[in-house]
Amino acid sequence: MTEGRKAGFDAKTCDLEEFDPEVMANTKLAIFLMATYGEGEPTDNAQKFMAWLKNENGEIAADFLANVKYVVFGLGNKQYEHFNRTGKQCNAQLAKLGAQPVYQYGEGDDDSNLEEDFDTWKSNLWSNLTGGAVASGASDNDANETVALTFDLKAVAVKVDDTRGATSTHDASMRASTKSTASSKVPASLKHFFNSPRATVTCNRELRNLQFAGAGKEGVGSTRHIEINLHDVGLTYYTADNLAILPENAADVVEKFARQMGYDLGEVVEFAGKEASFVAPYPSPCSVRELLTSFADIQGPVRHSMLKQIIAYVQSAEEKAWALSLAANEHRAQFKEAIEEAHQSLFSLFVNGPLASARIPLADLLHIANPIQPRYYTISSSSHYHPDTVHITVSVTEAVNRAGQKLTGLCSGFLQSLAANKGTTRVFVRPSTFRLPKSLASPVVLVGPGTGLAP
Repeated sequence: MTEGRKAGFDAKTCDLEEFDPEVMANTKLAIFLMATYGEGEPTDNAQKFMAWLKNENGEIAADFLANVKYVVFGLGNKQYEHFNRTGKQCNAQLAKLGAQPVYQYGEGDDDSNLEEDFDTWKSNLWSNLTGGAVASGASDNDANETVALTFDLKAVAVKVDDTRGATSTHDASMRASTKSTASSKVPASLKHFFNSPRATVTCNRELRNLQFAGAGKEGVGSTRHIEINLHDVGLTYYTADNLAILPENAADVVEKFARQMGYDLGEVVEFAGKEASFVAPYPSPCSVRELLTSFADIQGPVRHSMLKQIIAYVQSAEEKAWALSLAANEHRAQFKEAIEEAHQSLFSLFVNGPLASARIPLADLLHIANPIQPRYYTISSSSHYHPDTVHITVSVTEAVNRAGQKLTGLCSGFLQSLAANKGTTRVFVRPSTFRLPKSLASPVVLVGPGTGLAP
């Protein structure tokens, strides 16, 4: 949206779950970013749109989108058989309904470097759409500009008592945010943040014989058997469905990050939009601790575009020069070595890291940091035998960076830390298209990927 406005367009973003056929028919120019997952399926929020676009009943006139000019970029992974099927289908079906493509269809491969694929594809996008009125590099983020804010944060008079630590703050904050957002509009792409219940872990045990294998040795990891009570939160599942986990940043990570940035974890803030149509991206009001614990992905990988957004907040001239060099498009190889391969996150960059002088206002940070995304695990249990509890098998992701620091995956590390009958996690069930035959006489072939233990 920011790049589009810089190029002179009155750009707006739209979640496809909220698309309106009449609004779309009257849109002069639309850019579609279409992801594919599973067996060539659209994402959950795009399913209704794609079903409409296919026009299988022939109810939509062939020229319904004749006034629409469009561009499509597909996001996928070549490890999957139906690579970018949704993007390809969207591009073809738009044309069948009369829309006019005005830039080449593009694809990104997450198995390689999706962001680089996207940057290469859009390098001439804006100049092409404006007839050359925008320089080809104008879409790059200016390394000395702060992010374009779509919302501000305003302190609420009430302050959460943070002296008792994360648990009490979490509970108080979520009670306030649940009450505040119950009757307000929820952004479709982030509805899981608002609607996922908090379920109790009833079993969390190690499946490997770590003493026999030699715990701590390279290549010897942890695999957990985890059981979660769904009955008390009113969720049901079928065998082979997916259980979504919404992980959280650890309390010590949140505290160190807040101390580095100068945030008050006990402060409660609410979101104030810049436009009349604004919808708060997270529960509002919400404590700063809750925002950093449950919503801002401060331990996720730092992308090239994210580094460019950070530079304006770096106070040390030496650190800024280092970041500017890595952010240059011609230094992609150096960026990959220093940031991607070093497993750098916002946390590791700022807390005793190479950009320790950076000070980012909280509202700006929430624009820069990606929201924590749910992680999906294929359910290991049978809904027939375990209707009230769901079982997942989790391989704990571990890595060591160049500084010799041990890094643990956000979600697997979070699940590993949850004590039985005490720990809780926000969850929801995503139905799977995979189902066993109804007849027990039907022959099946079983394949055991993943940890190898769940099957």
